[in-house]
Amino acid sequence: MKRTKIIFAAGTTGGHLYPALAIANYTKRVKNPDILFLISRHCSPHKITKTGFQTAAIFGRGWNRNKLFNIIPCLFEAFLGLIQSFILILKFKPDIVVGMGSYLSVSPIIAAYLIRIPTLIHEQNVVPGSTNKLLANIAAEVDVAFDETKEYLPCRSRIVTVGNPIRDDILRAADKKHNPASKKKKTIFVFGGSQGSHQINIVSLDTFINIRENFKDWHIIHITGEKDYQSILDKYKKANLDIKVMPFTEHIADIYANSDFVISRAGAMTITEISLFGIPAILIPYPHAAANHQFYNGKLLSDNGAGIIIEEKNLCAATLSEKILDLIKNEHKLEQMALSSRKLGKLHINSTEKIFERIEKLIH
Repeated sequence: MKRTKIIFAAGTTGGHLYPALAIANYTKRVKNPDILFLISRHCSPHKITKTGFQTAAIFGRGWNRNKLFNIIPCLFEAFLGLIQSFILILKFKPDIVVGMGSYLSVSPIIAAYLIRIPTLIHEQNVVPGSTNKLLANIAAEVDVAFDETKEYLPCRSRIVTVGNPIRDDILRAADKKHNPASKKKKTIFVFGGSQGSHQINIVSLDTFINIRENFKDWHIIHITGEKDYQSILDKYKKANLDIKVMPFTEHIADIYANSDFVISRAGAMTITEISLFGIPAILIPYPHAAANHQFYNGKLLSDNGAGIIIEEKNLCAATLSEKILDLIKNEHKLEQMALSSRKLGKLHINSTEKIFERIEKLIH
């Protein structure tokens, strides 16, 4: 019997890569197909190769719309990426090509469409990126994480809401969160994404120093990113604040499971994971994200009573202090936000299974 073959165009960042890996790992367990990941030449293949999946690096570059001249090398790399995609698809002979967004999906999805191979794209954000808006016109199906995304896409009859694919370790830890053991102290978790956020780091530092007397019953975990780690750690020590500081962690699921509220960016997978755990959130959207998509991700939680947005232009120690104190002094509000967050998170629990079923349907 012929084994199914799937190509994933996985993008360049964790926000695209981790959902693709979640789908691939689920598919591998259920059907054990041959899987090929197409990644950027600028992306380290380490996180994929250690899982046992094949990888191939192709050309592709994002276009900074503030730099018009940048479009020339972008178009050139897109052309080279298209040629590479044709060659790889003809050689690998996939049954379907799955694009996870970002500029890296463009060439493989177009090549597959021209060769008449089924294509599926997945959009993680509330507001789709320009790549998926373009590819939605030719993809056989567009899977979205949120119902709200449908109004931004042109092909409503081919859109299916499936949630965001979640890694197994996150799902397992979420079960612990929903059945928590008693804790002596509650936990605030601060992080700014895999690379960290200098602005969040500095303002959080000043905030915790300014309102330190309010944290007798709270434990604080602050993930800074590599760049700010040592300076933030030194400043906390100088202020004699007992805060757990880390540059990065591979065990974020365990931290989520023990967190009572988070202060973070509003990337698609971040809001998905914190809602899966039912954690109230103070969200500081990255202001330079394409189409301001982090703001709209955060707004989804805010509109549903699960989060509070502070735009970075308004972020300061006084503002953050006010929001934190309002939460830690109002247990009922925290509980209501947690319930609202968990309600939103239910959409994502079986997302990998749903996407696998959609892939199967397109293949057959």
